[in-house]
Amino acid sequence: MRVRAVLWVVSCAGLLLIGACNGGDPGTEGTETSTSTTASSPATVTTTDLAGESASTTTTVPVTKVFDADKMQDDVRDLLTGSYEVEDVQSVSCPAHQEVRAGNTFDCDVTISGDWHTVTITVNSDDGHYEVGAPEPK
Repeated sequence: MRVRAVLWVVSCAGLLLIGACNGGDPGTEGTETSTSTTASSPATVTTTDLAGESASTTTTVPVTKVFDADKMQDDVRDLLTGSYEVEDVQSVSCPAHQEVRAGNTFDCDVTISGDWHTVTITVNSDDGHYEVGAPEPK
């Protein structure tokens, strides 16, 4: 019974941590914005062997924050239509698992009036602020 309680506490603590990481406040100043990120964290697991003895093990997982691709796609669409005043933005597709690291760059594909374009995302800070470049024809 104690093992279940400890695992439940570890699971709940992990969910709270992930929930806190996903609560980013998106900014819309100019063409720079921020978006939600997720991260991994250390966990303690208690196991019981066949003799009924308990043992705790702490596993440390490197923390790597990545952008929430769905949220980024929404933010890119909003910036294109608001800041760049682009009309008829039909779709935005940003790659998943992009690391939140200052200096990181990657491209999102955008369909505008039936034509494919690319916008370059430049990560400005390790806090998740990034810049959305102007759409360029593909």
